Amino acid sequence: MKGVFEIAVTMKELAEKLGVSRATVDRALHNRSGVHPQVAEQIRQLAKEMGFTPNRAGRILAARKQPLKIIYVVPQIGNEFFYAVEEGAQAAARELEDFGVSVICKPVRAYHAEEHIKAVQELMEEDFGALCLSTVDEPQIRDCIDELTKKGVAVVTVNNDLSGSRRLFYIGCDYYEAGSTAAGLFSNINHEKLNFLIVSGTRQMTNHIQRLTGFVDTMNNNRQNYEIVAQMQVNENEESAYDAARQILIQHPEINCVYMTSAAIAGVCKAIIDLKKDDSLHVISFDDVETVRRYMYQGVINFTLCQDPWTQGYKAVHMLFDYFVDDRHNVPENYITKTIIKIRENLD
Repeated sequence: MKGVFEIAVTMKELAEKLGVSRATVDRALHNRSGVHPQVAEQIRQLAKEMGFTPNRAGRILAARKQPLKIIYVVPQIGNEFFYAVEEGAQAAARELEDFGVSVICKPVRAYHAEEHIKAVQELMEEDFGALCLSTVDEPQIRDCIDELTKKGVAVVTVNNDLSGSRRLFYIGCDYYEAGSTAAGLFSNINHEKLNFLIVSGTRQMTNHIQRLTGFVDTMNNNRQNYEIVAQMQVNENEESAYDAARQILIQHPEINCVYMTSAAIAGVCKAIIDLKKDDSLHVISFDDVETVRRYMYQGVINFTLCQDPWTQGYKAVHMLFDYFVDDRHNVPENYITKTIIKIRENLD
């Protein structure tokens, strides 16, 4: 370790040590072209051994001359949750605009795989530095991520991870933990047996699956007396969700709990109200959005589990900026937002 008063190693010293030009050292340390791979690796290895630390303040100032354009592809059409994600991202961009950071959002419809794939594929010819992506788990999406990464684009998954792809890092909720938390809340209900209607989203969204997996595992581990009486899969279509929920609740009067892991919340809650079951059912949903708030104030939804979408958008932009300022040397770790339990009394 270097002593406190020891002078830091410079690029000039590295160049002299290896018998190359300072420009060659600079290109190698900043991962730019024009240096033989073997020479570049020797330069980076020597820099590490000699404790070379680039001047971060200087790199931040240099960032003004190298604008960072971040594209955000978010499924906010039909899903109000993602408005807050965009708001957080734009707030971060405003803070960093003096350093050339800009965020451009490209909204797509929730749960429409074809539209997501088309939106990402259209980006392949655009010029930008980073992509923040909340999307479905499809092979074509993974292929696009891998191709963009090869081109030098930093890809971050937001809210829904695509592990196994070449994304840089993930920022969002621990959905398994959220499902486990929901199970813990239901376990406190004073019923001899908990009979569930499960409302889940598309299986192309891994977060919906994890919310259910965490829930079932915890219910089983707690040896809870329960049964999943019915399960319905919905997208953002509120009318079809209403029809399906109404039919199930009529056919199965024994249902006393509803666990909603995804969208189309209004349709399900409207069916509960129309059947006058809002006083007899225990209902848990996700996220602090206007639709959920409305039905919580009406007493239909008892708990909602939140995941701080504004922070997801905000932190992703700041973490990408730090990554580029550090010349891509330090890959950020995944950032997991907290699972926040809300009831009617603490919504505001």
